[in-house]
Amino acid sequence: MPGVAIPHLPASLQGVVNLPANLQDPPSRTELGRVSNLANHAGSQRKDNIITDDDLGMVVGFQQEVSTAYGAAALGNAIALAVGIGPGGLAGAIAAAVGPAVAAAVGPAIAAALAPVIQRLDNIETKLNRTLSFAAAAHNRHQVDGNLPNRSFEVVPFTDGTMPPAALPNLVNIDIIRQLSDVDTRAYYRGYGGTANNLSMPKKREFIRVAVGCTVEL
Repeated sequence: MPGVAIPHLPASLQGVVNLPANLQDPPSRTELGRVSNLANHAGSQRKDNIITDDDLGMVVGFQQEVSTAYGAAALGNAIALAVGIGPGGLAGAIAAAVGPAVAAAVGPAIAAALAPVIQRLDNIETKLNRTLSFAAAAHNRHQVDGNLPNRSFEVVPFTDGTMPPAALPNLVNIDIIRQLSDVDTRAYYRGYGGTANNLSMPKKREFIRVAVGCTVEL
């Protein structure tokens, strides 16, 4: 079944990695690796002025789509494994099969048995969040200052994987970063992992600029 659509690649990138005509849905680990290699080739070719910024942005966007689809599928599989099937999940299924009293008695054993699965789920979620953050920042590094038509920044998740609260302005271009209030600057600085409370506001905004992948100086 076709998955993420493969864009029309520049001639110099066609055939540099062995991509199928259509990606699986969801993409396989092998396909994810090949798309990552494609993005690396695109970065090298951009440095050599073989392809344009738009070409590179297209490839990075494609890589982001594939990474997101792969990570979402892995997370979904882990959730299904962790919570079981049907209403009430695994615990509900056990209670229905053996009765509430027996289910309550074996509850601690069930929890212990599920602990490795839950840990695996947490690990997958962490990796997915890191992938999404990396992909968004990588995309932004090729959007100049975010002010060109159709070249705004993508919002980069915080280091804990959550999206910035709706009360904060979306950092879609460098002007918004420059105009952040002190309160919003502190919130973004902490969200992106900043810990030096005595850092000046301009330096905190510079930290934020780097965290979201903006390559233009403030």
